[in-house]
Amino acid sequence: CLGVFTHYFMFVHIAAQGLYVILFDRLSLKKFTRITLLGISPFIFWIPTFMIQLETSRQLLQAWPGWTQVSNAGFMRFPGLVLAKFTVGMISPEPRWLYGLSVAITGGIVAWVLWIFFAKMRTAKTPSAPAILTLAMWILPLSIAWIGGIFISASSPWRIQFALPGLYSSVAYAHWISRNSKPYIHRITTVFVCILLIQNLIWTSQYLLDETFHREEWRSAVAYTDERALDSQAIVLSEFTGPWAPMAWYSQSFQAYRGGSTEQRMNPESVQASLADVSSDKIILYTYLFELSD
Repeated sequence: CLGVFTHYFMFVHIAAQGLYVILFDRLSLKKFTRITLLGISPFIFWIPTFMIQLETSRQLLQAWPGWTQVSNAGFMRFPGLVLAKFTVGMISPEPRWLYGLSVAITGGIVAWVLWIFFAKMRTAKTPSAPAILTLAMWILPLSIAWIGGIFISASSPWRIQFALPGLYSSVAYAHWISRNSKPYIHRITTVFVCILLIQNLIWTSQYLLDETFHREEWRSAVAYTDERALDSQAIVLSEFTGPWAPMAWYSQSFQAYRGGSTEQRMNPESVQASLADVSSDKIILYTYLFELSD
């Protein structure tokens, strides 16, 4: 219940769980269905808001065709981008060769883990339930999001980071079951686990300590434009139909903020209509997302 009110991709997670139950645990299907329906039933009250958001998104895609490239990785690029973001997180580090090498190493570790799992399954009389579960925790949601991206422009890798714990669980379980394999297999797996931990420490530290990788610093930006709007009686424009939400959240002089266009698809007429009543000759313009809107 909390998940579906946190992020819409929780439904991808629920679908993955349902698919796992259908494929590997059909005896629990009735129980799973009953609990799931009970858990998501409060979402009914959110459906009107969801429909409004859906229509807004549709209009935005029509007005800003480039938004599709931002919100959707593309079918062919999806696996590589997911692997990249699972390696370095929400950054694009330099130098690029080191970035690429790190992603390639992670890809090799994933391939090694899958080999250990399938080798174990071939020798076992029955598939290991923990092995199947840990694989399903990340393979199923990624597969659903990948295929769903064909129909819905929302399969950006950052939206499915919830699958990462499943991948780490698979790595940890592969290391545990490799103890019963040949010694060199266990040693290689141990080295791979250490490399994965080191990569996590490096890229997480770079994200936390390097401000260039942080999210937009709206608080300082709005404080800066607040001061100048107050001093010079200027108006502050966004390249949108209204002020951006962080402006409303942080501004102490919000009356100075307004949209620079009457339509999302900007043109000289929409800008002129929005600014027709402006008397000030001092204007501060935020060019945020201008590559898409203007």
